[in-house]
Amino acid sequence: MNILINAVSLSTRGGASVVMEFIRDIKKQDTEDRFIFLVSDKLDISMETNSKINIIGISKKELRDTVGNLQMKIDACINLQNTILPLNTRQFLLIHQAIPFTNISLNDLGFKLFFKYKVLLNLYWHFKVRCLEGIFVQSAAMKSSVNEKYRFPLNKIHVIRPSVKTSIQKPININSNMNINIDKSKFSLIYVSSSDKYKNNERLIQAIDSYNLKNNKKVMLYLTIEGNDSENIKYLGKLQPEVLNQLYPLMEGLVFPSLIETVGLPIIEAMNYNLPILVADKPYSRELLNPEEAIFFNPNSIDKIEDGLREFIEKLNKGNYIQNYSYLNKGQSYLDYIKVIKNKG
Repeated sequence: MNILINAVSLSTRGGASVVMEFIRDIKKQDTEDRFIFLVSDKLDISMETNSKINIIGISKKELRDTVGNLQMKIDACINLQNTILPLNTRQFLLIHQAIPFTNISLNDLGFKLFFKYKVLLNLYWHFKVRCLEGIFVQSAAMKSSVNEKYRFPLNKIHVIRPSVKTSIQKPININSNMNINIDKSKFSLIYVSSSDKYKNNERLIQAIDSYNLKNNKKVMLYLTIEGNDSENIKYLGKLQPEVLNQLYPLMEGLVFPSLIETVGLPIIEAMNYNLPILVADKPYSRELLNPEEAIFFNPNSIDKIEDGLREFIEKLNKGNYIQNYSYLNKGQSYLDYIKVIKNKG
């Protein structure tokens, strides 16, 4: 069976993680199937191809021509991005963009993302889902949302929960190579974020500033976006996975106030390091974490975020935090995608 994996649009850190884990899982499989991965030429994926895996790095502009020039019959296509290919074959789509399914305000999303995802992508999916043999989602909540919004049959929506395996490729001296100095006098929290408004950076920063004004033991937030450092915030910019893998163990907790997520990759990464978690009380976090495994807060209120910080730090000072996260036993392999395709064949 010849299976095409379309991942050209996945050029972010999270996208790279998805592609690399998919390839690793397939390499472990004893199979006669052949896999063609179309990936972004912006990704640095230093993985050897073999007789069953062919990795092609291209730009989005080259996608249509590359697909047309494939010298083999494609039996099935898995689209790991928001769009599907112009192919006359069985197609499956991974929906990992939650914005079209939420009631988030325009103010918390921004006009550009509102128009791109709640208008354009929503319309695209309305017309294209009828061409699909199946849809993959990463949570039960997303399965219900896709079914309700697009009337796609429940038995064709497959929940495959991601499993994030942390692996350090090479040693890095964080302090010297990245100029990341950990302030041991403060309580270190990391938020793996982006500059998108729904990531809720502004409310989090205000909550930390307010908390630090009222408490002797200060919080230092390590934030993975660009910015000018302040007394309470260290701006790290975008970090490579190998740097994050060595930064996580130096932190005392993960804070995650995002208003929208399908899953929240950094939450699963933090679980792998047994980091205590302070997280927005949203469907994505409740599906990942049991009530006793994290401190949950209302992410729409600066005061509530500050209250969550206070409760979180008090709990950790008492030594009361989870030792093992139950979700780590639930994550599935990307080979489960292949099993679905074959079962449908």
